[in-house]
Amino acid sequence: LLDKAAMDAGKATSKTAAEAADALGYMALAGWNVNQSTAALMPVLRLSETTQADLATTSDLVTGSMASMGIAMDSEGKNISRYLDVVVAMNNKSKQSASEAMEAFTGVGATLKRWNTPIEESAAVLGVLANRDIIGSEAGNSLSSIMINITKKSGESAKAMEALGLSA
Repeated sequence: LLDKAAMDAGKATSKTAAEAADALGYMALAGWNVNQSTAALMPVLRLSETTQADLATTSDLVTGSMASMGIAMDSEGKNISRYLDVVVAMNNKSKQSASEAMEAFTGVGATLKRWNTPIEESAAVLGVLANRDIIGSEAGNSLSSIMINITKKSGESAKAMEALGLSA
């Protein structure tokens, strides 16, 4: 089934069957099963084509950033479609590539998941950071630090939040 998916992708797109197979390999490394991987292949391939990024690297970034954010890969592809729509919007509306956006999500994903932050809201914040030249993993790590610091119960940030009458 995976061989057929790679061959079909190679026939239907600008990517080769070997490139599609490499992308499927990253999906397998992420623990995605055959149905999940075949459902994800064409969306990941389209992202790679649209952004002119290497397909294997794109697959690796998609699987890693989705895992960090706690976004499960469903066999129908609904979750990946929503996620990639957000990534493409970030690519188109800010000073960062789709790859840099996924690197940012990888850096902040666990914190966003813990706070149950909607992906669209986090994308907006990361887009603002990117437009101020804080991009990729630097943006993700920075946003994670900010979120962690404003929820501390002690220290300077806690005092500042209290003085403003705010809590997080």
